[in-house]
Amino acid sequence: MEGSRRFLVVRKWGAHPDVVGDIDGRLTDADTAFDDVEWEHSHVVRTDAGEVMSYCIHRAVSAEVLRAHADHAGGHAVDSIRELGDDARPSDFVLDGGA
Repeated sequence: MEGSRRFLVVRKWGAHPDVVGDIDGRLTDADTAFDDVEWEHSHVVRTDAGEVMSYCIHRAVSAEVLRAHADHAGGHAVDSIRELGDDARPSDFVLDGGA
């Protein structure tokens, strides 16, 4: 997508099994409605408290478009939307020997 940037979207889905089971359907519907948002991949975790959270990488022209995408999907809270910089590898970080 021309002019798009990469973002990390952190979402809380709650703990109820019905909500967790419907995540894929909700997001697929939102993806269909927003042709200016492209999903790359997600990592889903369950917290110690039993809540389901996802860390999703998307391409979009703005964080506002991603928030509208999330609102369309519904059933969850967006903790944060952050623009991503370049990908990094461990070798990109030089540590001072003793620190």
